[in-house]
Amino acid sequence: MTGLLFGERIYAVLTLKDAINLSIAALLVTLVASVYPASLAARLEPVEALRGGRQA
Repeated sequence: MTGLLFGERIYAVLTLKDAINLSIAALLVTLVASVYPASLAARLEPVEALRGGRQA
């Protein structure tokens, strides 16, 4: 029973606009994932940062 809702194959379409949007989104996620922890570590003293941050 092939082809009830779809054909036998589904073809992917990637346009230039989609590729650019995907690249920009990946860049933004990478920047946020790297800058946020770095900014938190920059506020600590070097010894505290090496120990893993502030201890309670």
